[in-house]
Amino acid sequence: YQRRVRRAGLAFDTPELPFKIKLVAAPLYDFVATALDKEKGIELLNQAIEKVHSVLKERGGALLVKTPPRAITEQDEQHMANLIKDAENQENSDEDEEGSGEEEENEK
Repeated sequence: YQRRVRRAGLAFDTPELPFKIKLVAAPLYDFVATALDKEKGIELLNQAIEKVHSVLKERGGALLVKTPPRAITEQDEQHMANLIKDAENQENSDEDEEGSGEEEENEK
């Protein structure tokens, strides 16, 4: 499922407009395009989002765009990196809590 989503979006990756999809924490993805032309980069992201949306819809899924494509500054990039780190930490914390509950039950 995740591979199909990534493949659908990565179909828009070109040498002129490099494109990446990062899995932050399932089902949260970060789409990133590096472009010298702001409009082309945003257009590329919108096309990829539409393609991913159609792939998910075919399989009964849904897509919610939390932040529409836009050009970012270095500050925005640092903020996004912090959000990704926080999401990863939360996921790890949730996994640790689930694991500790199982250990306590096994000790009884």
